[in-house]
This record gives sequence, structure tokens and C-alpha cells, in this order.
Amino acid sequence: MSKKEEKILLSKIYIGFVYAFTSAVMFWQIGIDTQNIVIFLGLAATGFAFAIREIILSYFIWFILLTKKPFKIGDYICIGEEEGLVKHIGLFYVVVSPTRHKEFYKIPNKVFLEKPIKNYGTGLFESFFDYYIKEIPGDLSDRIDKIVERTNITEGIDLKLKLDSDCDGLKLTAYYRSTFHERENIKHKLIGIILEGINILQPEHVGEEQ
Repeated sequence: MSKKEEKILLSKIYIGFVYAFTSAVMFWQIGIDTQNIVIFLGLAATGFAFAIREIILSYFIWFILLTKKPFKIGDYICIGEEEGLVKHIGLFYVVVSPTRHKEFYKIPNKVFLEKPIKNYGTGLFESFFDYYIKEIPGDLSDRIDKIVERTNITEGIDLKLKLDSDCDGLKLTAYYRSTFHERENIKHKLIGIILEGINILQPEHVGEEQ
């Protein structure tokens, strides 16, 4: 558990202890004996737990996320159809950012019990983008080989190019691995290399990165 997550957990435990201790002292001061206090608190806790079982479940999952550490703040995760950089692990939601910009969304804690989690950590993970072209030259295969070779040798990037098509036309799909923070820079670098390597073609557009 990181220091940031440890502080979050300890602060919540401390607040809960203060509330419980304050309630017990208040009952004792108004003359209720210890046995009755225990019975009352037990019944109240049972009824309260039933009424807010969803909240308790969310709290329980939050506790597991912080202690068992399937991921931590700063990791890049994928769960179901959602993925992004973990920004905050809260009592009810995990906040992730799919880009380096200010965009973010909240994933309810219960989702992490219902779906498998894929944690890419802070290391490398696979990304891809589509590069659309108007026509295919006869030596396209050689051009692709030269692009991949140049990228691997001079840039140290493990690039794979696949020719494909969809309703928008012909395209090259570029697969590469990078850290979350570097993937945009690497994407732009790869687009430049592809443009230079297939310079007789006029690109229609570049698809969204995944």
C-alpha cells in the first residue's frame, strides 16, 4: 500500500473510531448501563447495516482495493469496457482518466467484484491507431518492412503494422507498446515515420488511438 493510500485508510478508520467512542460516552453519561448500550448498539448496527447494505458493500470493496492492492493510484487499468489511469480510490468510486487531459470518469466500486481487472501498472501496455490511405502501391509490403525496421532499430519502438479496411476505407493499423504518459508522443512520432515511409500516398485521416 502506498503512503497516499495508507493515509486515506487510516483517516477513515480514525473517523469511524471517533464516532463510535463519542456515541458510547454519550450513552454512558445519560445513565444507560454498559449492557444496554451494547444491546442497543448491536440492534442499531444491524438495522442500519440492512438499510445501507449497498454502502457497506462499497466500503468493503474499497477496503479490499486498498489492502489487497489489485491496483494502486498511478496504475493504468482496464475493467470491462473502461480503461484509464487511476487518479483516486474512493469509498464509492474509483476515478480514472482515459487521457492525459482533464477528462475523467468514475467506476462504482462494486464493478471491481463483478468484472475482471487488467492492470498494466506504470509500465508498458499495448496501444494502436488507424492510418487511412487512398491507395495501395505495389511495393507496400517492402515499405511496411522498412518502416517497422527503422522504428525498431532507430527509435527502439516495437511497431507492428497491419493492412486492413473498414467502412471508412483502406487503413494501416499500427500496434505499439508504451507507458501511459508517453503514448501520445510515440503516436505522433509513428505517424511522422509512416508519412515519410509511404510518401507517395495522401492520408485521408488518422483514426482514434485505443
